[in-house]
Parts: sequence; structure tokens; C-alpha cells
Amino acid sequence: MGLAIVPGSFDPVTWGHVDIIRRAARLFDRVIALVMVNDQKQALFTPEERLYMLRESVRGIQRVEADFYGGMTYDYIARHGVDAIVKGLRDGADFAYECQIAQFNRQHAPQADTLFLLADPQRQALSSSWVKRAYVAGEEIRDAVPPVVLAMLAKKLPINKTKESEDRGMEHGRKCN
Repeated sequence: MGLAIVPGSFDPVTWGHVDIIRRAARLFDRVIALVMVNDQKQALFTPEERLYMLRESVRGIQRVEADFYGGMTYDYIARHGVDAIVKGLRDGADFAYECQIAQFNRQHAPQADTLFLLADPQRQALSSSWVKRAYVAGEEIRDAVPPVVLAMLAKKLPINKTKESEDRGMEHGRKCN
């Protein structure tokens, strides 16, 4: 069925992103998970770090590769012969936002249609922003992100040591003060 891109900032990539990419790979001959720059978001990770995490996260998914592009989506579409843009939707707010972007891309790259895939209900509340907030707060995020993301977060962000200590204390049947 051709070439599809799954564009996003992936700051960082989550299992929700990987699920959408994996499902897109069942629909298309080739899928490029495309790290892009979103000027409306303050990125924690550099484009190179995001691409590294994404490549590691999709390694082993047949017909999927990862790439980075710092320009407009429609330019990438024209340069690479893209047939479709695949986006994941968690809720109505995502739909409203993504519809505007889809219409813009349609005007500039009519050769590529946008397809929306609904998020897995178990991952519907998952976002990159939540991952970063939860990690800093010392919450468990292992089920939300690939292992490479945990390692990169550990290098990039401090963990809330108070919360971590309390959790360890509770595991031993006492609360640390």
C-alpha cells in the first residue's frame, strides 16, 4: 500500500507511539517514524537524542525505519514520495488539532492522505509530557516507555529523591521521614 510517515516530536517516544507505528506497519509496505521539530513545544531532548530513542524503540518492527526532518511535513512528503500520513488520536482535542494540520498538509501535499488511528484504550492517557512530569515526580513509568527512554531520562533529568525514598521505605513496611 505504499509509504507512510508517522510524524511527531517524540520527546520522548512512548509505548503509545510505538503502538501506532506498529499498527501503521501492518497497513503499509513501508513506514517512516519521523522525528520533527515542533516550535510550539520546548523539547527536553535534542533531535539526535529523539532519533536515537525512536530508532531503538522501533528496531525489530518489520518495514519500519526512523528518520529526522527539520522542515515542513509537506516538503518531506514531496522529497520522499510519501503516500500517507498516519497520526494517533487519544481524544477529541487531538482530533480537532490534527484535523487542522491534516487540512494544511492536504493543501500543500495533496498526494498524501492523512489517516487517524485511535489510541489503544490502555494507553489513551499516555503522553510524552506526562512521562516527563511523572519521571521527575518519581512515579513509575516503566510500562509507559521503552527501556532506552528510561536510560535517557536518567541521564537528562533528576529523580525526585524524596518520593523515591518514600517508595523504598514503603516496600520495607515503613515510611522514611
